Amino acid sequence: MSESNKRGWIKNVIIIFLVIMLVLTLFSNTIMNRSLPEVSVQYAQSGTITTQIKLSGSVSANQVKQVIFENARTVDTVHVRRGDTVERGAVLATLLAGESSEIYDLEIALKQLQIEYKRMLLEDADSLVTQQRTLEDSQKALEKLEAYMAQYPTLAATVQYYKDDIAVAENKIKDIDDAIEEIDESIAELQKLMADLPIPPYKNTADLNEAIDEAQDALDDAESATKTAKKAMNTASSVKNTATQEYNSLNAQYEKLKESADTLAAEAETLQTSLDTKKQELTATKEQLADKKSERSDLQKEISAAGGTPTEAQQEKLDTLNAEIDALTELKNTQEDQADALESQIKEKTSAQESASASATKLWPSVYEASLKMGTASGEYSSAVSTYNSCKAAEKAAEKAVEELQEGFDYLLLDSRVDDYEETKKEREKQKKEIAEQQAESEKLLQEAEEKVTKTPDECEKEKLELTRAIEDCETAIRLAKANGAIEDEAAALELQIKKSEIDRKQKEIDKLKTETTSTELVAPVSGTISTVSITAGDEVKADTVAFEITMNDMGYTMECSVTNAQAARLSVGQEAEVLYYYWGAKPSVRVSSIKSDPNSQGKSKLVTFAVEGDVSDGTTLSLSVGGKGSSYDTIVPNSAIREDANGKFVLKVVSKDSPLGNRYYAERLDVEVLASDATKSAIDASLSWGDYLITGASVPISDGMQVRMAE
Repeated sequence: MSESNKRGWIKNVIIIFLVIMLVLTLFSNTIMNRSLPEVSVQYAQSGTITTQIKLSGSVSANQVKQVIFENARTVDTVHVRRGDTVERGAVLATLLAGESSEIYDLEIALKQLQIEYKRMLLEDADSLVTQQRTLEDSQKALEKLEAYMAQYPTLAATVQYYKDDIAVAENKIKDIDDAIEEIDESIAELQKLMADLPIPPYKNTADLNEAIDEAQDALDDAESATKTAKKAMNTASSVKNTATQEYNSLNAQYEKLKESADTLAAEAETLQTSLDTKKQELTATKEQLADKKSERSDLQKEISAAGGTPTEAQQEKLDTLNAEIDALTELKNTQEDQADALESQIKEKTSAQESASASATKLWPSVYEASLKMGTASGEYSSAVSTYNSCKAAEKAAEKAVEELQEGFDYLLLDSRVDDYEETKKEREKQKKEIAEQQAESEKLLQEAEEKVTKTPDECEKEKLELTRAIEDCETAIRLAKANGAIEDEAAALELQIKKSEIDRKQKEIDKLKTETTSTELVAPVSGTISTVSITAGDEVKADTVAFEITMNDMGYTMECSVTNAQAARLSVGQEAEVLYYYWGAKPSVRVSSIKSDPNSQGKSKLVTFAVEGDVSDGTTLSLSVGGKGSSYDTIVPNSAIREDANGKFVLKVVSKDSPLGNRYYAERLDVEVLASDATKSAIDASLSWGDYLITGASVPISDGMQVRMAE
């Protein structure tokens, strides 16, 4: 091989080697990065975290007592209505006495015996039986009269009862009219509040929650776009920050010197003002002192002219002048010392101000040069900021959409409250109609009761006297007939006596059964509020029928609401809830009593039970707010950035390290404290700098110190 060919071959080998090394050098960073785990990152931001949850539901009583008929009865009067509050032992309804089927059968048998007895009397009209019949008729008429006289107080009381019942009905109707008026006022107040709120595009909270989730997804996309733009902005920002820091440092020194000079000048001016004032005070004090000395001299001359011995008044005035002169002399000396001290301070301040001004003038060229460097870096940064601002504006628009949808909750809650009031108003109007019907029924019964009062007590006494005399006449005639042997048909008399005995025995059975019949009053077994009324006047009720249901107010109330799992995670047993839009009395106290899985949600939600105490009733609808209101925080990160192990909660921050082949990125653990959280983000207390990247996701599990590559 010739020398020239050998040199050419060596040259080619060297060139090929250099090309290979160059390629490896240029692509080593890419080759290494492809082998590293890829991570998604995001910046920490400032903002607001809202943990408040708004719910609504109906209140249910913890315990309800049923009032049941033990026997089949007929209802005479119902004394209570749904919603009335009763005490234990209060009369709920009045029943008709002796209306059982057994009494009815006995009364039929009694009537049959009485018919047979009258037939026997008709067959023996010409015998002594006629006298006996007359006697019995008179005795029955007397018994009937005495029964009427015994019932007269009851009949009069019944008339008065229906009159009182009509008056009570009128008062209840007035109370209901007042309640309806209050309800109308409450509806107007709620509608006034609704007028100040935006009308949501959805009519129920479920659709509104779904819309919020969709808006939140759009917000997440906008935040991702903002993150990409921010990465480009931060590259330019790094250079700008360096120049800005240099300028800020020099400018801070310059401003501090200027501020110090201005402050010293102001202090010197203030001291000068104080000095001028003090000199004016000193002049005034000297003038007062001269006046007092002159006044004392005049007084001494007056005393000398009078013989040299001062009077008591002159001596007292002389002592006063001496004391005032001593005080003014002391004040003058003090003011002169203060004036000297102020002059000394003014000289010190003036000297220090001149020194600070000279230092500021010497530093100004360096400040100006740093300002020019910062301006150049800012120009390069502005282009990247413009792109970032466009993305940020889109993100703000998405945030506003989420906020506007969330404001719709208040409108829906108020609208639900109005519906509840409307329903309550309808129920009150229904109650008013029922009471009016009951009033009309009472008026009808009053008329019937008044018709039963056929005689006055005086008329009864007069008729009783006539019947008594007739009975005595019949008994005398019968005794005479028996003495004369007038009884022709003794067998007929015995048959009549037997039939009369049967009638008397049957009547005793009926009277005994009526005496043993269940009380005519149905009373409340417990105290509480009437929640259900199942009977009306005139009903024939079978045994074991539920007549009333009484809500036992002392046993408390509960309310159940279904919430998402994310919302349930922000609640705890014992947590107090605030009642919203409650305008008809003192707000009840509400707290979380239990949180359990909702059996109808397939694990997607929880069932929260609230204990309710206060001025509520069964079926009342309450609107609640649970949890804290929105608060602002300096550092807010996605929930996906927060991790937890045995040592507590932490985030992984991406740190950059220089190497001969370029920057390398590593995961660094940073312990944090979570201050507040919602469904997507959390506020943390951590030592983070502006522009730090936090890992939110990775292709493989990441640990502290692991080298990573960031997603494009």
